[in-house]
Amino acid sequence: ARVEASGRQTFFEVISADEDITKIVGQIIAGMSGIQTKMAKYLTTWDRYKHIWDVDKDAFMRRYAKANRSLTAFETDIQRYKELQNEIQSEEGITNSGFIRIDSSPLKQTLTGHCHKWQVKFTNLLNDNANADLSSTYAHMDKVGATFKKRPLNLDQLADQIGVLHGEQAEVVKNEARFEPLQAQYKLLEKFEVTVKDDELAKLAALATEWVDFKQTLVDAERRLDKAKGDFRDDLLQSLNEFNAQTSTLRSELLRNAPFSDEVAPERAAELIGEYAAHVATLRAKEAQMRSGLDIFNIDPPPNKETAQSERDLELLRSVWEMRKEWEDHWNEWKFGKFASIDVGVMEAFAQAFSKRIYKLQKEVKGWKALDTLKDAVDQFKKTLPLILDLRNEALRDRHWAQLMEEIGKHFDPHADSFTLERVFSLGLDLYIEAIGAISNAAGKELAIEQAIEKIDRQFAELPLELTEYKGAYLKVKTVEDVFTALEDNAVLLSTMKASRFASAFLADLDRWERSLSVVSETIEQLMNVQRQWMYLESIFGGSEDIRKQLPAESAMFEDVNSKYIVVMSTMQAAHTALRATHAPGIAEKLADMDSKLQNIQRSLNAYLETKRQAFPRFYFLSNDDLLEILGQARDPVAVQPHVK
Repeated sequence: ARVEASGRQTFFEVISADEDITKIVGQIIAGMSGIQTKMAKYLTTWDRYKHIWDVDKDAFMRRYAKANRSLTAFETDIQRYKELQNEIQSEEGITNSGFIRIDSSPLKQTLTGHCHKWQVKFTNLLNDNANADLSSTYAHMDKVGATFKKRPLNLDQLADQIGVLHGEQAEVVKNEARFEPLQAQYKLLEKFEVTVKDDELAKLAALATEWVDFKQTLVDAERRLDKAKGDFRDDLLQSLNEFNAQTSTLRSELLRNAPFSDEVAPERAAELIGEYAAHVATLRAKEAQMRSGLDIFNIDPPPNKETAQSERDLELLRSVWEMRKEWEDHWNEWKFGKFASIDVGVMEAFAQAFSKRIYKLQKEVKGWKALDTLKDAVDQFKKTLPLILDLRNEALRDRHWAQLMEEIGKHFDPHADSFTLERVFSLGLDLYIEAIGAISNAAGKELAIEQAIEKIDRQFAELPLELTEYKGAYLKVKTVEDVFTALEDNAVLLSTMKASRFASAFLADLDRWERSLSVVSETIEQLMNVQRQWMYLESIFGGSEDIRKQLPAESAMFEDVNSKYIVVMSTMQAAHTALRATHAPGIAEKLADMDSKLQNIQRSLNAYLETKRQAFPRFYFLSNDDLLEILGQARDPVAVQPHVK
């Protein structure tokens, strides 16, 4: 233990060492722990009242008001909080728990205050609702009473007041049924000792009397309105007669002055249609104004067929003149646009569709010149479409335009921007439809010939002369089947085209191709003849040294031909196509020279073989090929043996 400087212990040290004091401290700590649990349990007994203070009263009442609760619901809720208030007041205010005394009086006072506030909230809302119903009832009676105090000055006001009267008479029972619930609301307020304003109570007390007076007001109003109806009937009938007269007058003026004719300018036509449409609208408005008055007196409204006919005519007129404008706009666009850019298909489709629209309108109207002249214009345009189609024929060439200019005796540039559809008609081309049609038809036929010639050009620009290697060192023609097929087909086609009366513009090209194909045919035939002879003799002179020695002159001549053959075939290979190969410079002369020399060599060879047969007649029984093989291999008995058995 700590000892002071004087040698004595501190007070804390003394009491800490005392066993009795230590025991008392332990008992105090244990008592505090036990009382804490009891206190927590006691506090939970007040949780059942938590909703009283925990709910937002104003927000709850706003939702309650929107829900439009019944009077029974109000009474139940107010009574519930009144009972809760009594229940809270009956709770004990002071409670002993161990060595602690709990005073709950402030809590009870607060909770009862919350209950009172809830009751006030509900009763205030009930009072507000009741006052609103009471005030709206008085306001409604005042408004209706004020309405009937005014004397109707016209049929509209009379109809309005009669409508109000009939509505109020129909609602009397329903309105009376509202009074009992209203009285019940105030009785409930009285039950809960709610102080209501004196003026409000005075209105409630006088409500029955005021309602009797209100019903009497309705009776008096009905009597006054019946009298007023008699005063207005004559005025209404006079207005009806005037309306019928105005309707007839407007109909007559419309039939006389409306733009049914095409002599009216489009702008003026639109103005007239608008003016008459406004007059018709005025009549319709007046008719609507009279309708309520007619209903009052149970008078049938006028049939007003003339106004309906006028409305129909104006609508049709508007359609006709809108179509005229639409047609004029398109016509001007076509008329002044570049002729070469005209899309005839679009024009034709539009004209056809427009004709159908006109036909549909003509089913509804007859004798309107504005529509008839539009139809004539469209029909006339459709008649000129063949002319436009002929002039827009893609087959037309400068020679055809020149022929047309000569026909009409006028000059123009069909490719210029100034050449328009309007220019076509100003030149009078529509007067030469047959001549233009004939020229266009001829151009189409000539175009077929032109395209056929172009096809021949393309075909022979690509048609190859097929060559292949021969013995590794030479070239030979592989096949000429495709070439001769093309030659035969096109020879017939050229002959047919030359016989046509439309071929005059292409005679030079046709003659050129006839000559070219003839050269191709003759050259290839000669080439094949030369190739056949060359291949036969090449096997003889190229394969037998003895033959070359025995026919030295012919051998030298063959060597010359052989050299030329190589050059000719190389030239044809470089040309690629049959046309260029057969038209190579000097090719025909070289082939003719080679053919002549090969024939001479063949004759000399035949003569040589004849001398051998004369020397040894048995050779007459051998073919030239066998005989040549014997002569070429005379020094080889084994090779000769098969031919002399």
